[in-house]
Amino acid sequence: MAVTASFRDLCARLEALRDTLAGLRVTVVEDRPLDGESILAESLGDLSEELLGEARQALGHAQSALLAAGPPLDDERARTSLAACQERLLPLLARYFFDLVRYERVAELVRLGRERGGEWRAWAGTVRQGAEACRQPLLDTCESLFGGWREVAERGAPGPNLRAKHEPRERSLARR
Repeated sequence: MAVTASFRDLCARLEALRDTLAGLRVTVVEDRPLDGESILAESLGDLSEELLGEARQALGHAQSALLAAGPPLDDERARTSLAACQERLLPLLARYFFDLVRYERVAELVRLGRERGGEWRAWAGTVRQGAEACRQPLLDTCESLFGGWREVAERGAPGPNLRAKHEPRERSLARR
């Protein structure tokens, strides 16, 4: 895949992640039941806002990398933008897995819904589904980011193509 196509794919994956996180934010913040307060609900609202903000920043950096792909290709700007994208994506990844969907947090959410019942139970179930819906777009984005780095590395690396070096092994592993 060419650098431009790789960066275009990264932008598309980040847009999908941003949209999914925006949907989660709407569920957590705007669809929250109006009767009663909850520290957990407030915390999840703050977290959903932060995750969405990180995704938006990562997308901005990916779009900058895409612009740097040219023509003509501005290698330095492409690398810098890709690195900045990764710097936003890594905390998002950590916060998602360690703060949003970790077992204890999900158990707290289920308990809140069970204890309060009614709208809170429905809200908790929808938040849980929304959080889980972010998993695949997040993993797809990470895979696409790696593809972007591979393309940048292949352009700057003298000697054999990195993909050609790894393809035979990948094929042999797939046959096992």
